[in-house]
Amino acid sequence: MFTFLVSRLIIRWHTKKEVEQLYLDFNLKDLPTPEILSSYSEKFPNVDVEGVLLTLNFLKTAKEVNAAYGKHFSHYGLSEGKFTLMMLLYREFESPITPSELAKSANVTKATITGLIDGLSKDGFVKRSIHPDDRRKQAVFLTKEGLGVLEGMLPNHYNKTAGLVSSLSPEERKTFFELLSKMRKGITSFI
Repeated sequence: MFTFLVSRLIIRWHTKKEVEQLYLDFNLKDLPTPEILSSYSEKFPNVDVEGVLLTLNFLKTAKEVNAAYGKHFSHYGLSEGKFTLMMLLYREFESPITPSELAKSANVTKATITGLIDGLSKDGFVKRSIHPDDRRKQAVFLTKEGLGVLEGMLPNHYNKTAGLVSSLSPEERKTFFELLSKMRKGITSFI
């Protein structure tokens, strides 16, 4: 979605050829050099070359991390969505959770949650049952098999997750948290 927003913003100011070049820069394995971006800034003086390079490097890293997580989850027969749903159920293991509550917590549509529940149910990792407090509602629970898969993978998952930042010192980690928080504030520039 971010790429779409970026490409729509660029279209207003560039020719088709320039749009294709800038769009490719975002998706390329090799990011544009400072020289290439500087050439854009000659045409468009308000371009913050360093800011663009930093953001593109951040996005490239995020894309690579996301791809690594995708491979990691696939070793357990899961997707990121299925894992997220299972973790939401794990947090509230003893409590009944409705599909609507899961959709809200996962920040996805009810249709998406339904598809994830269907897939996990087919895999034997979750089950639907009547909500104990309101028979008009459904509740979703982890099965013993789902719990076993999740608890079997979590130590490795947490080790790999922490490994992403293992080369950062405690001070660098603190700074990284602060910088990410500041960066999130810039998201409003796309809205």
